[in-house]
Amino acid sequence: MPDDDHVLARDLAAEAGRRLVELRTRGGDPDVLRKAGDRLSHEFLTAALADRRPGDVVLSEEGADNPVRLGARRVWIVDPLDGTREFGEPGRTDWAVHVALWEKTEREKTERERRDAGGAGDQTQCGQREELAAAHAVSSREVRGVQSRIHHASLPCRHSGDFTSI
Repeated sequence: MPDDDHVLARDLAAEAGRRLVELRTRGGDPDVLRKAGDRLSHEFLTAALADRRPGDVVLSEEGADNPVRLGARRVWIVDPLDGTREFGEPGRTDWAVHVALWEKTEREKTERERRDAGGAGDQTQCGQREELAAAHAVSSREVRGVQSRIHHASLPCRHSGDFTSI
C-alpha cells in the first residue's frame, strides 16, 4: 500500500485543474466548453491513475461503472469537474476537481477471508452472519486520502492527517 496516496491525489487534482484553466481561457460555446472540460479532466485522471496505481480501480462520475470496484481492495473515486455548469459560465470560480481513495480496512479483509473460508466467526441466530458482515463492511469503510482542488489559486491549501482539502 503506497503511503503517498494523498500526495498523488493532490498532484493529480492540481494538474487536472491547471488543464481545465488552460482550456477555459480559450473560451468558446459554454456547452462545448463544459463537455470538453469533463472529458479532458476524466481522461487525464483515469489515465494517470491507471499508470501510477495499476492495481487500483477507478470510479469516475464521467465514466462507465466497473462492477469490479465492488470487490476491489482500493477504489479511487473521482469527480473530474464538479460544477460543470459553472465551469462553462464566464467569471464563475465555483467549480472543482475531486479525487478520493477508498480502501478496505484490515478488519474487512479478515472478515471476508473468514466468511469465504466458512468460519463461524460472526454466526448469529437465524443465520444472520451475512447481513452482519455486509452491515459491518458499510459502516467500517475508511477514506484514506482525499483531495479537492478548486482552480482559484488564491485559496490556501489545508492539510489534516491523511486528508488534504481546500
